[in-house]
Amino acid sequence: MTMTMRKIGYLIIILVAAFSCKTKEQPETKKKMTDIEKIESLVLQEKYRDAITECEKFMSSHPANERIQAADYLSLCLLKTGNLNNKYYYYKGSIKEMYFAIPMNPTIARSYFQFECGITLSNNEINWMLIDGLQNSPAFWYLFEKNSIITGSERYYQVIKNSTTAKHQSNQQSQSTQQLQFTEHNTWQAPPVDREKLLQEWKIKTQTEPSERIIATGNNPINGIIKMFEACHNNKEALEAYTAIILFNKDLGALPEIAKRYNKLGYASLPEYVQEAALIFLGTAQVNDFYGFEIEERIKQQYRAILQAMDRMESLQNLKKKFGNTYTYYCYLWEFEMMQEQQQRQQQQRQQQQPLQQEQ
Repeated sequence: MTMTMRKIGYLIIILVAAFSCKTKEQPETKKKMTDIEKIESLVLQEKYRDAITECEKFMSSHPANERIQAADYLSLCLLKTGNLNNKYYYYKGSIKEMYFAIPMNPTIARSYFQFECGITLSNNEINWMLIDGLQNSPAFWYLFEKNSIITGSERYYQVIKNSTTAKHQSNQQSQSTQQLQFTEHNTWQAPPVDREKLLQEWKIKTQTEPSERIIATGNNPINGIIKMFEACHNNKEALEAYTAIILFNKDLGALPEIAKRYNKLGYASLPEYVQEAALIFLGTAQVNDFYGFEIEERIKQQYRAILQAMDRMESLQNLKKKFGNTYTYYCYLWEFEMMQEQQQRQQQQRQQQQPLQQEQ
C-alpha cells in the first residue's frame, strides 16, 4: 500500500468515526450492562465456560433475529474450550445462527473468532465495525489493539482511538446522544493487552512472523479459515474451525484428511461429532477405528439407535427429543425439521388471513 493510499484510508476511518459521534453533550447517566456486554466481558476475561452459560441463556430467551451475536460468541467460546465439535449442536437455536452459516458484515465476535484462528483483521473490517457503531464496546477496542500489534499498525490504532469517543442513544425518539470518554463511564473495561505474550503466542500458533499473515477476506470468514488450515498444519484452532465448517456443510469426503491432521497434532481422540460423521461416511457402525482413532462404543450405539428409530418411522418430534443434540440428527433430519417449521408458519399465516377474507 502506498503512502498516499494509507493516508486516504486513515482519513476515511477518521471521518466515519467522527460522523458516528455527535457533539451535543448530555448529563452523564450510569447504564446497566446488557446481556451481550456481559458475555463480552466474560470472554475478554477468558471465563469461557461462564460465557457459554450466558450465551445459552440468551439464545433460549430471545427471538431468532437477536440470537446471532450470542451464537457467534458461543462459537468462539466453544473453540477456546476445545468443544466446538463436541457440543455445538447442544444449544437451542445454534444451528440456524451458526457462525459459518450466515455471511454478513463483520461483528466483534466473528472477527475475534478469525483472530483466534490466526487470521488478522483488514482495515475494511475495522471500517465496517465503526460504521455499525461498535466503537462503544470495549471488546472492539481490545480486539483492534491486539490486531494492530500483530499487523504493526499501532499508530493507526492510536489515531482512530484518539479521534473516536464512545456514544450511546439516550432517547430513541429524539435521537439525542450522550458523549462518553472511552471506558470512563462504560459498565465494564477490557483487560490490558500483554504485547510480548501476544506476539509469542501468535508466532507459535501460525508458525510465522506477524508480517507473514493471512488477512480476513470480506464478510465471509470461511475463506480465511480454509487458507489457514492449508498453510499452517500445527494450528489447532484453525483445524477445529475448519472441521466445524466441513461438518456444517456435510462435506464428509474431507474426513480422512481431517483425521490425519488430528493424528499428526497428537489428539488422543477425535471430537464427538467427527466420530459420528465417520460412521455416516462409512455407512456402518461395524467399525472399531477411523484412521487410527477409536470410535467410542457409546457413539456407535447412539448411531444404531437413531437409524432404528428412523426405520420405525418415529415422529420427527420424538427423534428431536431423543437425538436433537447429535450431529447425526443434524446430518439426516435437520432439514426436515426446517421444512416442517416453514409449513407450520405458512399454515398459521393462512389461518390469520381467513377472518380478513371473510370480512371482505
